[in-house]
Amino acid sequence: TYATLADAVSAVKDGETITPLNDFNSNRVIANDGKNFTIDMNGKTVTASENGQTVLVVQSGIVTVTGDGKFTGTASETARGLLSAWNTGTLIFNNSTIDANGVYYGITAFGTAKVEINGGTITAAQSAAVSTNGSANGENFSNGTTLKITEGMLTGGNVGVYIPAGTFEISGGTISGDTGVEIGRASCRERVFWGVG
Repeated sequence: TYATLADAVSAVKDGETITPLNDFNSNRVIANDGKNFTIDMNGKTVTASENGQTVLVVQSGIVTVTGDGKFTGTASETARGLLSAWNTGTLIFNNSTIDANGVYYGITAFGTAKVEINGGTITAAQSAAVSTNGSANGENFSNGTTLKITEGMLTGGNVGVYIPAGTFEISGGTISGDTGVEIGRASCRERVFWGVG
């Protein structure tokens, strides 16, 4: 057993599963050593320790989240995703719940990262449930992101799913918000593929 999620992520090996034994608070944890592992939430709740801080950032490798359980937190000023994929990382969300309060996003993706949502419930009170995000200070962060949704309940505040750039494929699930799906850049429209479920 390990005292923190960061310790568990550091120790886990390819193909292994991390299983929380209790509800706990967590600072930002970065998975950046290219490993392929699973987090089975085991019915437990992970709460962001810091206001607005991401709980898990997948910078490389593949992290799969499954099992009943919840990620939650409150962001009053800075809008980040509770879970996020950066650079070449892949985040696969198969189940569980994300309850993003305040200005938090549920899941975000940047760079050439990939996010795949195959179930579960993702709710954001004010922001998007899922976003590939866009740019800041003239720098584009999401030109090569890939977002795939096959199932799940995604509910955002201002928008359910926000895609300023990258590739988006949907074949199932329910998406809702003031706007269901918003595509922010005209150049992205040519790269969006809508599946039939």
